[in-house]
Amino acid sequence: MRGLDVQTHRCLADIADQSGFDVVGIGTRKLDRNRRMMPVSRIANSEPGIERRMHNEHVIGLWKP
Repeated sequence: MRGLDVQTHRCLADIADQSGFDVVGIGTRKLDRNRRMMPVSRIANSEPGIERRMHNEHVIGLWKP
């Protein structure tokens, strides 16, 4: 899966939908540059470590009827 953009937020929303939740929405928010944790890629490039990390995260809104 290395190098592929996996739409994990959509997969999780589908799983939630199949489990009986209503998916209210999926939002995206920018992560603070100095608080990023997860690396995007292990592939070496010219960018410093902090710039190779995630820039955005997805928030999934669910409703249990």
